[in-house]
Amino acid sequence: LVYDLTEVEIIMEVMEGAPTHWMTILTTQSYDTLEQFQKAIRYHEDILMALDPRKPREDKDRDSGSPSKKKPFFRNKKRSAATARLVGWSPASSKPPFPKDDSVVSKGKTPEQANARPCRHCGSGKHWDNDCKYHRKDVKKARTNNVTVETEDVEAQEEYDELYYSLATSDEEDVQDEEEETEETESSEQSDF
Repeated sequence: LVYDLTEVEIIMEVMEGAPTHWMTILTTQSYDTLEQFQKAIRYHEDILMALDPRKPREDKDRDSGSPSKKKPFFRNKKRSAATARLVGWSPASSKPPFPKDDSVVSKGKTPEQANARPCRHCGSGKHWDNDCKYHRKDVKKARTNNVTVETEDVEAQEEYDELYYSLATSDEEDVQDEEEETEETESSEQSDF
């Protein structure tokens, strides 16, 4: 089927098939020729593709890489309640697959002391995931399930790892400082003799 349409009719047909939010950018009265209309679409291409009414404004800013400091103009009707959660917690955190084992205690701060979630393998608050005796047994399961991981879960794990490694480096620095102090006192005691 071939239709004999004028350029203005083609522009109108395209706009009828386009998402309604495109009309805020492309006004059909402004274009006399099909070529002008095509140039306008090419010029505004990125904006037109980014204007998706199904996505909230914050997601668009996050996708483009520029974080928005503005609050959304319209809020959800559902009231949000303040919740305090442990570092590394996510909704996918479920019951640990292994029995709780408090016999292993991490050096330095434990997750309980650092206000972090307990071990994901056994549920103990006395040691970190990496220190758990069940750590290696649960790694294969974690890798196979990683395909269906939500971004919220990944962010929670990154927060947990960041806290764990920051505490680990501060503990190492404390140990080094103590060793240097003992060496200094030993050398000063030897020089006194």
